[in-house]
Amino acid sequence: MPYTKQTKFNKSALLFLVTIGLLIATFFMPMPRWARLLADFAIVGAFMFLRRGYIYFSQGAAYFKAGQQEKAMKKLRAAVKAGIEAEYRISVASVFVQKGAVDEGIAILEKVLKENTTVSDTNRAKIALSMGLWSKGESKQAIELLEQVKENGYSDEGLYVNLSTYLLADNQIEKAKKVIKEADEKGVALNAMEDNRGWLDILSGRWNKAEEIFDRLVNEECVAFPEPYVHGAQVAVHKNETEKAMTYLSWCLARPFSSTSTFTTDYVKKILAGIQNGATSKDFCAAMEENKALVAAGKDFPGLENAAFDGPEFQAPEQKRRLPEKAPASDPTAITADDDDDRMPDTDLNEDD
Repeated sequence: MPYTKQTKFNKSALLFLVTIGLLIATFFMPMPRWARLLADFAIVGAFMFLRRGYIYFSQGAAYFKAGQQEKAMKKLRAAVKAGIEAEYRISVASVFVQKGAVDEGIAILEKVLKENTTVSDTNRAKIALSMGLWSKGESKQAIELLEQVKENGYSDEGLYVNLSTYLLADNQIEKAKKVIKEADEKGVALNAMEDNRGWLDILSGRWNKAEEIFDRLVNEECVAFPEPYVHGAQVAVHKNETEKAMTYLSWCLARPFSSTSTFTTDYVKKILAGIQNGATSKDFCAAMEENKALVAAGKDFPGLENAAFDGPEFQAPEQKRRLPEKAPASDPTAITADDDDDRMPDTDLNEDD
């Protein structure tokens, strides 16, 4: 059925209004002052107890912002256990998936999908669930899930980024083209979507166009996620610009990786070693060129297993970092870490709630 927006009953607002109403009622009740203070204390205590899940959520967001991931994860687990609404649990589950607690995140999302939630929350949960499936290597299920969401009439930036990523990684070029074209028509301008456009250009042999995209993402945007750096290095290898490729890969290793990243740090280090080793560099670069689809998707290719270099570490020039201009998050369900990016949807952590 087509996507239609549903209005969700705001339990938090109702609880707040009931609490205020009870406090006002005790003010007008004929009782001793000490009894009124005791009643007010009990009412506020009950409100805090019922809202403790959101307090834990806010504390978890603050810990993430401070870079204390272990404490943040502990607080977010407490928030889920204490009870928070579906939209908050979806955000928590998305973070768990990206930070490596994939099975835990999937379990939360599967529970949400069994509940009677809004259409929007259901689709957001499915998009987040696709991330967990994909990170576990279940790309077919992840693609089918998002295609089902899309066929039901729902779409957002996260769906386009994720679905095009999965299709490109699975080398389903024609399907990926259609998704990216639709994203273009809807004006999806995320850097992650731009990376996928450049990825498609690599697979289609449009190297000059791909170079323009990745040079902008790396040198102008200084994006925080690793994919454009590896894809940009791949283009540089094609153009026989090995020093530029090694520079991009070195910068890539300074970026944060997650369990949903297309590449791992070990993979990037192997590619860097293979290019840097003068004795085997020519053959290694030729192997990268011959297996461009595998390289772009972060998959093993013939020759990668032999990539090694025992010489001095490559000294890349310092990357000029552009400070991002970000407006304060308005979504109270969001969780923002300092190394945030738009590679995957709805995982920003913010303590504004």
